[in-house]
Amino acid sequence: MANKYKAKRPPYPKKEGPQAYQKIEKPGKNPPPGYSTKVHTFLDMYKQLEDELEDKYKHARRKCSSVVFEFTKDAESAPIRDKLNVCRELRNLLTHNANLGGIPVAEPSGPLMDAMQEILDFVRKPPLALEFATRGEQVMKATTQHKVMRVMDVMDKNGFSHIPVMNNGAFLGVFSSGVIMRYLLGSKGKGITSETTIGDLRDYIAVEKHAENYEFVPKDTSYLTVREMFEKVKGRNQRVSVIFITEHGKQDQKLLGVLTPWDVLGDLD
Repeated sequence: MANKYKAKRPPYPKKEGPQAYQKIEKPGKNPPPGYSTKVHTFLDMYKQLEDELEDKYKHARRKCSSVVFEFTKDAESAPIRDKLNVCRELRNLLTHNANLGGIPVAEPSGPLMDAMQEILDFVRKPPLALEFATRGEQVMKATTQHKVMRVMDVMDKNGFSHIPVMNNGAFLGVFSSGVIMRYLLGSKGKGITSETTIGDLRDYIAVEKHAENYEFVPKDTSYLTVREMFEKVKGRNQRVSVIFITEHGKQDQKLLGVLTPWDVLGDLD
C-alpha cells in the first residue's frame, strides 16, 4: 500500500545527543588480550541486548537458540533489523575471531556504536507512533469551505485517496472517492458542480460513514501498539486503513499525525 501522505523516510528516528557508546566509560572487567576498549564496550552492550531479549522471550516458544536472531525474525524488529544484523555479524566475528596475530580483526566504528545503542533503546523503550507519522502540519487537509472539484484535482495529481477534513483546527472527517459515491446515491444523482463545497457533503465525511477502517489514538501511543492495530484484520476482512493521532485519541481534537500501514509495516501484499 503506497503512502498517501509523504515520501519515504528512515524507518526509525535517529536520536540526537552524544554518541551512545560514550555512556559506558568503564567496562565491568578488563578487556581480554587483543580487545580494544571500544570492542569491549560494544560486546558489553550486545550482552545487555541479549539480557533484555531473554527477558522479553522468557515465556515465549522460541525457534532459534540465539535470542537476538529470534528477534530479527520477529516483525517487531523491522525498524532496526538491518542495523541489528550488522551488529550481530560483527559480534560473532569478534567473539569467534577476536584477533589475528595479536591484532583485533575489526573494531566497531562510531556510527556502529551509535546503532548498537539505538537498538538497545528500541528494545528497552519502543518509540512512540508519532515518531513514525506524518506530522499534522505536513498533512494535506481540506476544510468545509474548499470546493470539491478543486480538492479532487489536487488529490488526483498527488495520488492521495484520503484527505482529513478539519474545522477550526479540529478533525471533522475524511474526504475520499467513496464520499462522492455515497453523496450521489444519497442525493438521488444530484451532481457535483464547480460550486459544491466539502461542507455540502458533511453528512458523508464522518468517519463512521466510511467503509474503510479508521482509528484514533492518543499521542503517547507506542509504535508496537499501532503496528498490532495495522496487522489485525477487522470486520469484512479489512485492515485499518489510516490511524489518526490526536492529543487524547478523540476525533474532535487537533490532528497531530497520520499513519498508514506503509509507515509501520512497509508495503503489504
